[in-house]
Amino acid sequence: KSDTAWRFDVKYRTFFATLALFLITFHLGIFVISVTTFQDTVRRVQEKSLDDHFLITSMLLKDFQALESRNMKAEGSIAALLQTYSFFSGDRKVRLALYKGTDLVYSSGREVGWPSGFAEPAAGGERVVSMHKSDGRTVVAVSGMLPEPYETYRMVYQYDATEAFSSWKRTKDTMFWIAALLSVLLASGLLYLLHRIFQPLSLISKTSRDIAAGAFDTRLPVNGKDELSEMARSFNHMAEEIQRQMTELKEAAEKKQQFIDNFAHELRTPLTAIYGYAEYLQ
Repeated sequence: KSDTAWRFDVKYRTFFATLALFLITFHLGIFVISVTTFQDTVRRVQEKSLDDHFLITSMLLKDFQALESRNMKAEGSIAALLQTYSFFSGDRKVRLALYKGTDLVYSSGREVGWPSGFAEPAAGGERVVSMHKSDGRTVVAVSGMLPEPYETYRMVYQYDATEAFSSWKRTKDTMFWIAALLSVLLASGLLYLLHRIFQPLSLISKTSRDIAAGAFDTRLPVNGKDELSEMARSFNHMAEEIQRQMTELKEAAEKKQQFIDNFAHELRTPLTAIYGYAEYLQ
């Protein structure tokens, strides 16, 4: 494999591995934050619904007791009593309903029902909270029975939490868009950084090929005092040693050639005389 292909593989393997590690870690962090904020949003809307339900139920119970103390029947005054909670029912996000057994006694606006598939509260038991979709909106419902001796009454409170969850969704989408933008910026910066890091290696590879081709005076530029500069100094020192040894070998070869030429020249004169005497003797 060529040096260029090797540099390509190492640089881009490093790039994709680092980028993948960052993307997994970064997006996992955003996912965890999104889940945490979602759970916090659910907790807040449920706590608000439970607090409002408890407040309304407590006030209604006191009104019932006040009517009973005056020897008045609560059944005939329920609608009038619940009108005092108009600041709740007047809010488009809140709907109230009061049931006696299975009969609807009061409802603010359209009838407020309990979502199917959820357990109904038992008399004197804990309140039941549910979250469901209704007409494309997220609704939190709280249903609870009034304490004795009014355990036949059940208060249903519904809160439209669509805006809270829409706000969470916008925040989540914004975070992921920012993450995507940061990922692009990081990829560009990482690619540029790896290019700067691998550039000296490319220069070293080119210089090595030049020296191998016979350009023994080729040297690497040395800038700074980092590890790459130290490697460049070591490479230049190696090139100088190679050039010195090649020069010594060349000089030794020239001296050997000069010795051979001188020896041949000195040997030619006696050989000429011997050759002449040999011809004479012949």
